[in-house]
Amino acid sequence: MQRPRPPTPSTRRAYSQTCYDLAQHTIRVGERLDPWPFRSRALVLISACNPSGRRQPEGINRRAMAHLRAHLSVFDPQVGYGHWRGWGESFLAVALPLDRARVLGRRFGQNALVYVVKGRKARLIWLYDRRKLPDGREGHAPATLIDRGRSIEADR
Repeated sequence: MQRPRPPTPSTRRAYSQTCYDLAQHTIRVGERLDPWPFRSRALVLISACNPSGRRQPEGINRRAMAHLRAHLSVFDPQVGYGHWRGWGESFLAVALPLDRARVLGRRFGQNALVYVVKGRKARLIWLYDRRKLPDGREGHAPATLIDRGRSIEADR
């Protein structure tokens, strides 16, 4: 299993600029979704695709998403699609307690979740373990982004 990676400034920018399309609505980090169209007060956007930001073949991503969906089936997840520039991947939107979502996101090797609460700005929840960084500061390990179907180092 791949571990979540700490974000570099360019990784933060990419995640923040991603459009998260869900049920005819677009969610953006740092913006409020108004009016609130969902039944639950809060949603977590979580994926199982491309663990640690490293591109995986479609078949592996499909199986990982099916496995994640099985974990979340009692929560009735909705399928969405996140995209930025030439990159994109599916995610599930689910009314799940944030602590449980963090555990699940780490289990699937995700770098971050998006947390959306009615009346508040959507925010990124980074999942890397800050205690494992060499000097305790963010952004020291290189992060990888997916752009146009290939893995690229975010710091280039």
